[in-house]
Amino acid sequence: MVKDVNALRFTATVWLCFAISLVLPTPMGFVLPVLAVSLMQSPVAIPFRAGAFLLLYSAGWLFACAVLFDALQNWLWASLLAQAAGLGLVFYFQARGNNILLVLIAMVSLLLMPTLAHMSVKVTVALAGALLFYMLLGLLASWLAFWLLPPKQIHTPKETPEPVAELLPIILCMVAVVLPISAWLQYVHGTQVFALVLVALMVQQVAAVALLKPAPGEVSREILARARHFIFANLLGGSVALLAYLLLQSWPYAAVLLLVVGGVVAVAGRLIWSGFRYAKFVASACNAFIVLISGIAFVEAAQVDVKFIDRYFQLLLAVGYFLIASFVVIRLRAFRYRLTTKG
Repeated sequence: MVKDVNALRFTATVWLCFAISLVLPTPMGFVLPVLAVSLMQSPVAIPFRAGAFLLLYSAGWLFACAVLFDALQNWLWASLLAQAAGLGLVFYFQARGNNILLVLIAMVSLLLMPTLAHMSVKVTVALAGALLFYMLLGLLASWLAFWLLPPKQIHTPKETPEPVAELLPIILCMVAVVLPISAWLQYVHGTQVFALVLVALMVQQVAAVALLKPAPGEVSREILARARHFIFANLLGGSVALLAYLLLQSWPYAAVLLLVVGGVVAVAGRLIWSGFRYAKFVASACNAFIVLISGIAFVEAAQVDVKFIDRYFQLLLAVGYFLIASFVVIRLRAFRYRLTTKG
């Protein structure tokens, strides 16, 4: 019964946020349901004070990055150095067990704002305001959902974080993995905002893989298995979005789009809260589906084909990055293990 309520709460909130995003005039509306996916994986609501802190924290990161990277846009190396320092701090937050939304907002800020700074200050500030608005709407929707469908009180024990000395090599490894793809997307490939958001989601997954603590002889095996599951989840979400796209080619109606999204989110919610072994990977598949299918909703009919294909290509690019990054993490951790055993 409790699992059914949790699944219903997840489905209703994510679907409602997606429906609201369809009518919002602000850019990157798909961010709202993606935030809802993260919010509704928790069995309890975020307390009001924690939500207020989350909003202030998000505002600080978004606008500080907007101002900083606008000032540094003509100094590539200074911008990359500032980005590296920020990424190191974010990975430290994640490794110490901070709220995943705090990490996601900071990651999006650090990856998006340097790119947007090359466009204009107005665009950068407008998008920062839009992202903050989505966070507020996501929190309000989650509080409403938990009020209408209250959870049972449960106790979730916190894991003991690793010492800073143990985390430092992993943090440096993650910064080294992320900076090249970020620099390429920003300064070589152009302003691929959608790809950067996907990379931000993927980076969290790479960090989760890098922070695994298996037995020394099983590091490569465990990391490779987790990476394989994440890659399959994102490709599955993309494939479901592709099938939905083909269906909507025959029935291009908003009601059909909402019905399809509701069905997919309901299945994802059921799997996430059923105790399914791969529940965390289902959430990744759900996010990939949402960001891809949103490409149909937010563009003119004549541009749907081009936009969807472009977004699907960018998803494949992000998945390819994740595959390479996971391999690099495996090699660096194996190298570090050899050094520590020799010492």
